[in-house]
Amino acid sequence: MPVRNAGDRPVIDRGGDDQMAALRAVKVKTIPDRIRRSIFLIRGQKVILDAHLAELYAVETRTLIQAVTRNRTRFPRDFMFQLSKRE
Repeated sequence: MPVRNAGDRPVIDRGGDDQMAALRAVKVKTIPDRIRRSIFLIRGQKVILDAHLAELYAVETRTLIQAVTRNRTRFPRDFMFQLSKRE
């Protein structure tokens, strides 16, 4: 995307309204499908694996787990559980 200067700050030229509408339509359609494919039914609960959740938030899996562990009071008790080897 071309950058042009508007006074003291750069402004990104995002193209026409039709182009932006098309981009929004693609993003809206893509994100829910990506999330939907990451949801599994385990122990009768809908679950997103830590690796998939970390990918959605663009962080490392260990970083996500650290954040949840450090802020345990902000999450429901059943927010996170460990899978068995069989699962």
